[in-house]
Amino acid sequence: KAGGKVYVKVLKGGGGKEDRRMLLRTVNAVRVAMHPHVVNTVDVFNDAAKVHLVFEFLPGGNLREFLEAHRRRVKKEKATVGVVPAELTSDYDRRVRRALFQVLQALKHLHHYGFVHRSVSLDHVVLSSRTNPTTFK
Repeated sequence: KAGGKVYVKVLKGGGGKEDRRMLLRTVNAVRVAMHPHVVNTVDVFNDAAKVHLVFEFLPGGNLREFLEAHRRRVKKEKATVGVVPAELTSDYDRRVRRALFQVLQALKHLHHYGFVHRSVSLDHVVLSSRTNPTTFK
């Protein structure tokens, strides 16, 4: 969408035939990967040595940051009150289950098209919102 924030990932090839093949395969993967739980590709362009992948920007940070923020909230609550309220734990559990389910749906979609995400990690799962994340990609 015009004027919106985006995330740009630049892939550099070594210039060889095999490097170019891998870059083109990556470009094809992001074009096929349209799914509610895969970050949307806005544009792809390249020059002789690099491919620029333009993705939607999700402002919620990543799953690692979300988990660490929750751990800090629990630690603070326990130090202040002496116990952790049940609603804090149940909300966390619900969100983690949602994140896991959505990530597995995305991976299933990619595998259906013959693609394997080679770097799934807490740092690579991004959230729709920092305050109330409902979508994980």
